[in-house]
Amino acid sequence: MSAIHIADIDVSYDNPQVLGPLSLKPLSLELMAGEVVVIIDKSNCGKSTLLKRVGLRD
Repeated sequence: MSAIHIADIDVSYDNPQVLGPLSLKPLSLELMAGEVVVIIDKSNCGKSTLLKRVGLRD
């Protein structure tokens, strides 16, 4: 059984001139209890947006 299960979330914004029409493509993720996960990618790719969307960052 997973500790965290994220299914098909995406994030888009109304103002495409600021952040583009789609900020985070659909994503699914399953994390098991005790598992350590690192999210790494280039700047402005949606890492913080993902954490905010699932409630792990303000």
